[in-house]
Amino acid sequence: MSYPGHCRLLLVRRGTTIQSNVNDALCDDGFGRCKLLSSDLYVNTWTNTELQKGEVQHDRVGPSIPISFCRTLHADYLHALRYDCPNILLKWASRPRHWPPSEAVYQVISLGAFLSPVGFKGIDYQGVEWRVCLTPGRSNL
Repeated sequence: MSYPGHCRLLLVRRGTTIQSNVNDALCDDGFGRCKLLSSDLYVNTWTNTELQKGEVQHDRVGPSIPISFCRTLHADYLHALRYDCPNILLKWASRPRHWPPSEAVYQVISLGAFLSPVGFKGIDYQGVEWRVCLTPGRSNL
């Protein structure tokens, strides 16, 4: 069970290739039955990337990794996973609502969703939960 807007990712079968940062973020469910993709380990795998000249990586803040370039430019890196979930998006779009306008709703579902590596705060399994985000559509509302 996960909190609304969150999910846990279970590895059902391995493909022929798997990205090293995904493979390094797989963990046991505590019962030896399955592999979960840990959101916490996933973010941590990105903290070990090689930095460019003039680039400084700061301490992790939630799911993001703050970076400074030449002490003047600042950015937060958030490595999310594309989430192919047309049924969930269509169910969300068909809910009765007053806001956002229907044009924005259809734009959101056409852009799809992402899974952000952050769990519901304060729960025991926060480190293996992922938050469903409709970020691409939100920027245009």
